[in-house]
Amino acid sequence: MFVDAELKAGMTLRLYITPTNDWWQVQFFDGHWGEQTEIGNATGLNNGNNVNPNIYNLDEHNGAIEIPVTAALAEQLNDWGYCWILQGENCRATKITVE
Repeated sequence: MFVDAELKAGMTLRLYITPTNDWWQVQFFDGHWGEQTEIGNATGLNNGNNVNPNIYNLDEHNGAIEIPVTAALAEQLNDWGYCWILQGENCRATKITVE
């Protein structure tokens, strides 16, 4: 998916989620189930691969987790097996956009 989008540093990924509870969580893993900690670096959350309402306000971002694409993240997502495996609770991923 990300290779097809010609993902490059400077782009923005948006993962739209719909919470089903006040507390929700999304964790990002690569295609080999390694924690994709570059997510925390790229978003400035400094929270490894975990995004939750204690550190991120979805309402301020129109219901999306906005992830600026860094060179390191683009390399990870364009390499073989480096897709996203999402794990979480109390939410549904509804759409991913690349801008």
